[in-house]
Amino acid sequence: MKYRNLLAIVAGCIASTSAVSVSGAAEGFAKGVTGGGSATAVYPSTTAELVSYLGDSEARVIVLTKTFDFTGTEGTTTATGCAPWGTASACQLAINQNNWCTNYESDAPSVSVTYDNAGVLGITVNSNKSLLGSGSSGVIKGKGLRIVSGASNIIIQNIAITDINPQYVWGGDAITINDADMVWIDHVTTARIGRQHLVLGTSASNRVTISNNYFNGVTSYSATCDSYHYWGIYLDGSNDLVTMKGNYIYHFSGRSPKVQGNTLLHAVNNYWYDSTGHAFEIGSGGYVLAEGNVFQNIDTIVESPVDGQLFTSPDSTTNKVCSTYLGHVCQVNGFGSSGTFSQADTGFLANFAGKNIASASAYTVVQSSVPSSAGQGRPEPHRVRSAVELTEGVVGDNDGIRRARSDSRHHDPEFPSREIILNADEFATKYDLGDIRHLLRQGALLLDDPDSYMQREGLTEEDRAALANERFSQSRHIPFANSRSDYALHVGAFALGLPVAVFTILMSRTNASLEGRTQYAPILLYPFVFVVGLWLAHPLDTSVGRRGAACIGAVLLITSGLGRFFLQAQQAHVIDIIYFAGYGIIVCELSLYLAETSLPSSRRAVLSRFQLLHNAGFAIGTATLTNLSYLSSSITGPFVAIPGAICLLCFWMLPESPRLCIAQGDLRSAYETMCQLTKVKVQAARDTYQIYISAETGDHCLRLRDFLTVPALRRAALSSAAVAFACSLASIGESTPQPGVLGNTETYAAESGPLMMILILLDAIFTIRMYWMLIMSTSLKRRRLYLLVQMAMLVFLVLSQPASKQRWWIAVQCAAGYMLVALSAISQLITVIYTAEVFPLRYRSTYALCPFGQIMPANQETPALGMALGTSVWLLTTAILQLIDLYLPVPLSSVYVEISYPFIAFAFCAHVFALIAVYLLMVETHDRTLEEISAGFETPMRNILAYRIRLELPHILKRCLLGKRSPLQPFEESRYNTGGIVLPTTGDSL
Repeated sequence: MKYRNLLAIVAGCIASTSAVSVSGAAEGFAKGVTGGGSATAVYPSTTAELVSYLGDSEARVIVLTKTFDFTGTEGTTTATGCAPWGTASACQLAINQNNWCTNYESDAPSVSVTYDNAGVLGITVNSNKSLLGSGSSGVIKGKGLRIVSGASNIIIQNIAITDINPQYVWGGDAITINDADMVWIDHVTTARIGRQHLVLGTSASNRVTISNNYFNGVTSYSATCDSYHYWGIYLDGSNDLVTMKGNYIYHFSGRSPKVQGNTLLHAVNNYWYDSTGHAFEIGSGGYVLAEGNVFQNIDTIVESPVDGQLFTSPDSTTNKVCSTYLGHVCQVNGFGSSGTFSQADTGFLANFAGKNIASASAYTVVQSSVPSSAGQGRPEPHRVRSAVELTEGVVGDNDGIRRARSDSRHHDPEFPSREIILNADEFATKYDLGDIRHLLRQGALLLDDPDSYMQREGLTEEDRAALANERFSQSRHIPFANSRSDYALHVGAFALGLPVAVFTILMSRTNASLEGRTQYAPILLYPFVFVVGLWLAHPLDTSVGRRGAACIGAVLLITSGLGRFFLQAQQAHVIDIIYFAGYGIIVCELSLYLAETSLPSSRRAVLSRFQLLHNAGFAIGTATLTNLSYLSSSITGPFVAIPGAICLLCFWMLPESPRLCIAQGDLRSAYETMCQLTKVKVQAARDTYQIYISAETGDHCLRLRDFLTVPALRRAALSSAAVAFACSLASIGESTPQPGVLGNTETYAAESGPLMMILILLDAIFTIRMYWMLIMSTSLKRRRLYLLVQMAMLVFLVLSQPASKQRWWIAVQCAAGYMLVALSAISQLITVIYTAEVFPLRYRSTYALCPFGQIMPANQETPALGMALGTSVWLLTTAILQLIDLYLPVPLSSVYVEISYPFIAFAFCAHVFALIAVYLLMVETHDRTLEEISAGFETPMRNILAYRIRLELPHILKRCLLGKRSPLQPFEESRYNTGGIVLPTTGDSL
């Protein structure tokens, strides 16, 4: 009987161990993972056996039946570390790993640290492995797991990973995935970890499913010194598709998860419970779809600003968009005593198409099931019954949790700064910028609080002076060139204007020699070719960058000049087409380049100065060529080719746009370029860091239809097109010839001295109009200036009509005509500047996450498309107006000889329509960084329209008509500021 019982026990043990196998199957992106497959299970008995089984090249099913304690197996190290967050008993200390303390926390107190060597680097897990726990007994203590170096087809299920140097940052991670594919982490519990509970590194981890895990952040040591672990889940891969489903994320103070790099995350049916910091942190390149989750006692669900894209499944109507790409309507999230979580970026949802998508249940199901089923050993809500049952801080009710964390943020007022410094330090480490770490820290802190530069320690007087000048300088002085790049730009701008004079004179003389409507053929053909050049900038931009595309445009100018010199006159039109295509490329690229490489406070001055020098070249070229009775190819050819060669040399000398350098991951070159752009080093570091965190690399493959389907792009395109269209409409009344009026005016001027003086003054006004435009566009806000210009054009439009034959009225008419030309030039310049700066930075991308999870290059593509779109609207609308003028029974040009009331009514209505379009759809970009402008287009346009019609317009009318000076409620404080990111200038009154 005794032996029979013994045999029964042995048989039972054999049966229980043989029954251990993978439970269920992976959902989501890692669907189809098989791990060790049907390999015979092995049962390691020592830590050495476990390491050997996980690291060999065989397909294996590895079953853990006990706790494998690695503590002490590789010895300990005592060294000097640091205390970045203080030396209180609840604060984590830091190991000086890779000289982190020396390089990044030199001001932190030095402390002695003794850590276990085994925890610093996890166990390597090779391909085709299933690591399974038996019941609740499979535990790895003191060491984590590393799935790296191309490992794939791995399943980790029903184990616990605990106690990895919990008191030390850099003490070790629980699970590391980097350069891997097809990984499933399921029913795993992590607790008391020094660094990250789960980290996906910067290399591509590809398809990963993280399901039914219990990430327990209760700890005796934390970076926030409050028992809430800060280093939760970090997803930073370059091409990652991550499904997080059914996880229980408990008691963290941040990074749970942090998502960036190029990561598409489907967060579905997870339960977040209790946080003193934030849950989501979404950086550039992070794309998060969150549905059917529960957030309980999470005051800050997502840290602001969201630099990636986020769809929070806000309501059943909006959620219907998911069905197109995910095959189901997204589930709304549930909230209990938590903060807001509402954002509906939909452009990235196309990246889910064709992928394996996890199913989604209602959040009410999650609320009851996840806490009792996630992790190893199926824990009950808020308590883990497993081999890793915690002894500290078990909480039994919500009120107790609330009391434990009351005012937790306020006990350490420096925590936000510490978190900012941590992010800046990681940025410096990631891109090997340790030598400018102190500058990046200062820059990151200045981004958070721009007004703190006077109190900020570590800044020199030169730094403070530059920052003060940047924020408060109202000087209208235009600085001369102070670097080789500035000289190159100025010379290139002047040289670019010279060939324009050639073609202007040639077209005017050709038109005079043609008869009828044929004379308008070149005028109508060349704008279309110029538009083609604008759109050619997009593929060139993608291939060779801003500088390279501008150089290619210059080569086309040289080709056109040489063609005119060597080919026959009959082939001139073909050669001219090459010129206008190249000119379009240069205009598109240089406008964007100047917008991207200038300070916000000087962007208008830089672009205006470039245009002024361009016009100076045009004026000198015109003056030189006008006196020649015949322009032969031997004259026009060199007059085009030589300036083209000068442009090529000048553009080649320019540094590449820092945004393109950042898009390519060359942060060092971006910083050095920033330093060249008349900035002190702290400004350069700040702006480099700001562009990096705001650029949102990794968007989907952009198509033209995305201008209609992606909300931020659609708003930017609508705003840009409206401003460009308004510019064309406002030109009605000044762009057509006025031979009769000018002829009469000259006659009267010869007969009357005072009138001659008036004309001289008008000539002076016309000559200095570009300088006046430069001053005005620098000192006035962009939208306000545009509206004032259009209102002035309405007045001068009426005054320019031939209402009388009296000499004094003809003088007024001529003066009004000159002013219309000057004001039209200002509106055209504002249109170019505005179009160059409004398109969201998330689409100035390095890589595009395309179908099938591939990464496709898309360098800096959308601004070129956006610039081409806005400028094309302007040019084509102008060309269409010329066609209308051409085919009208009575040409519009005749109204300058005889007054036409229908024309006045038509032009007046066009101007009013343009004024309304600009008022409603143009956003203020004055003195704003491109990143701030980008954020403005995350705000729904209907909210801005409602604010302007219902609040701002009545306020303006009351102020103008009734003299009331009551303050206008800013947009960000109004009831219309919902569903988007604040653009501080949106609510500015006229």
